[in-house]
Amino acid sequence: MAVPRTIMWAYPWDLSDEEVEPALRAIAQTAKVEAVSLAVAYHVSTYFLPHNPRRAVYFGEDGRVFFQPETGRYEATQLRPKVSEVVEGPNYLPSLVSRMRDHGLGFTAWVVYNYNHHLARTFPECAKVDALGNRYLNQLCPANPHVRAYQVALTGDVAANYRPDYIFVESPGYLAYNYGWSNPKVQAAVAPRDGFLLGLCFCEHCVSAASESGVAAARLKERVAEHLRASLLALPGINPPPADREWQHSAFDGELAGFLAVREQVAADAYEAIAAECRRHGVKVFGSVPLAESGDGDAGRVAALLDRGLASVPAAGASTDAVRRRKAALRPGADLLAHGHPGSHPSQTDFVARMLACRDAGADGFGCYNYGLVRPEHLRWVGAVVEAWQRG
Repeated sequence: MAVPRTIMWAYPWDLSDEEVEPALRAIAQTAKVEAVSLAVAYHVSTYFLPHNPRRAVYFGEDGRVFFQPETGRYEATQLRPKVSEVVEGPNYLPSLVSRMRDHGLGFTAWVVYNYNHHLARTFPECAKVDALGNRYLNQLCPANPHVRAYQVALTGDVAANYRPDYIFVESPGYLAYNYGWSNPKVQAAVAPRDGFLLGLCFCEHCVSAASESGVAAARLKERVAEHLRASLLALPGINPPPADREWQHSAFDGELAGFLAVREQVAADAYEAIAAECRRHGVKVFGSVPLAESGDGDAGRVAALLDRGLASVPAAGASTDAVRRRKAALRPGADLLAHGHPGSHPSQTDFVARMLACRDAGADGFGCYNYGLVRPEHLRWVGAVVEAWQRG
């Protein structure tokens, strides 16, 4: 049986807090993986870190980069990356990458783009805006030219200066209305169709892009706003209808479908620009594999961009058909990794069985999420999967 493609997801502080050498030995020798996907631009979160000797709980920053940006690359955009407090100087990331290479580990740069509280709050004119006029101060809009220029600049900065094997592309497009809310206070349920409509951006750039394609976007914005003002006041009822493709196609006399088609193209265009910048620097593109149109754009266009894809792991007893379909969606020569979360499994036996089920469904390997978030015993489970995978 072939050796699996394997990767360990990690945050920079996982390595620097624990001392780099012991951490990399655990990744390479205990977990037995071949590469690290290291966050280099990341969103806010709060972390429980069971084996971190410095902080068992870390209250993370609201959208930071973990390197010193090359400022000249960002001249075409008003957005500016903010450096994390954990970065100890200009050699912080280069040193981590060099030491990973010394251990024979590959390096994937994990880049979060549009989910960024700091940038959306600092530059609210670049944030997503719903039909009611609410600015989403945790999400950037991919139709905004400053956001597009920032995405390319950030990609080029990472690719040119740190030479990763891959860039993992996260949140380059649109996000759901309630994605990434901080300690949400929601006592009144939102119907699925209303939630979907709240997730649509009607900023001036989205309206302009749709209008240029022949969609009456300004009128649609008003129609959606009128609907939401009435519907959000009402109880959603029991089993409210879903925001399925049939409804999306017919809603608002078909005007919504035209707007969504433009939205998918905007998001896919942004993804393509990121991919082109990766390839300009000889870096491969890694991302989640969509099976249907999503906030990242047209599924076929996105899948065709990927050199490596990521697939979620079905629950125990569930079909692995989605893994098989994601593998089939990738272009020839691209590989697929199953996204393993050992901490969510009750035992090593269960974790190994789920990873091997993904292998049998066509996955070329798997990842472990996440070095700092799991316990040392979980790293041994990962190593057990590598051994079992190779035995066939």
